[in-house]
Amino acid sequence: AGAMPVPDCGSVRQVVAGMKHTLFLDSEGFLYAGGHNTFGQLGFPGEASVPLPRIIPAFSQRPVAAVCAGQHHSMALTDWGDVYAWGRGSEGQLGSGRFETIVVPRYVHALKGQFVDAIACGYNCSMAVTQQGHLYCWGDDTTGQLGLGP
Repeated sequence: AGAMPVPDCGSVRQVVAGMKHTLFLDSEGFLYAGGHNTFGQLGFPGEASVPLPRIIPAFSQRPVAAVCAGQHHSMALTDWGDVYAWGRGSEGQLGSGRFETIVVPRYVHALKGQFVDAIACGYNCSMAVTQQGHLYCWGDDTTGQLGLGP
């Protein structure tokens, strides 16, 4: 199929894609999600899929600055430097300290007190860079992708 415009996503400034889900961040900081929601990676509990992107309710009052998507998880960085993660966390990629699935965005408490400037998601891992230049990594490290060494 040819390229098609996506309706109702405002003026998009960032788009990221996981295995079967997509996040769209608009110029006003609203975060939209669409696609498969098998592990809650869209942030809409109880829905198997969302065929047309819509705003994630958890961020309706928190402007989002950046987003990233892993295989089946998502992360958002707010304008205030806070990080939220949700979706499949079977490898610890949500930063909750547990191997669990979280179906709505949850604040990553391990980064409390840190102003985060950038985030990234790998297949089953996540990273954050603070304003001070410190790098935090969590999740699957079976092939050394977190850079933590043996």
